[in-house]
Amino acid sequence: MSHKSYDEILEQHKKRGEIEPHSDFDYETVFANTDGPEPPQNKLSAETVRVALELFNRVIIWCFDVRFPGDSPTSGRSMELAHRRFVVMTYLLNPRVLNVKALTELCKATHSSKATLSATAVNFRDTFGIEVMSGRTAVARKRMAELARGNTNAKGKRMPRRERK
Repeated sequence: MSHKSYDEILEQHKKRGEIEPHSDFDYETVFANTDGPEPPQNKLSAETVRVALELFNRVIIWCFDVRFPGDSPTSGRSMELAHRRFVVMTYLLNPRVLNVKALTELCKATHSSKATLSATAVNFRDTFGIEVMSGRTAVARKRMAELARGNTNAKGKRMPRRERK
């Protein structure tokens, strides 16, 4: 609710010849104390909220859309997988929340190996297309795999068949 300032009210009454001011009274303070402060304006647009909720929905689906064949989404094993995914995502986005110093602490907490947690982290990075931690990109991982198979040289060029080991 917006109020007219004291000066605006005074000017209206002066124009009509209704009052003569006798003192300076702080109406604004009285209005603020009576009505309370003006409510803050919502700074998020509807589009921003929609996008945030859509992203949140994708994250929830990523966490819980993993299960063993024949298991229900709420079975114990499926919930363990969802928990692991949620913990890894949290560790990637903001490791301070979990208050862990190393990935080995997460391995113990989730009863998982480092390889399993790393694979989950890579899956998260690839699914959402974001770089949230140090490590190889999808392109670098592909190149490393080709190097390991002996299909390319260190510069990423394909080697002729006769030079392959």
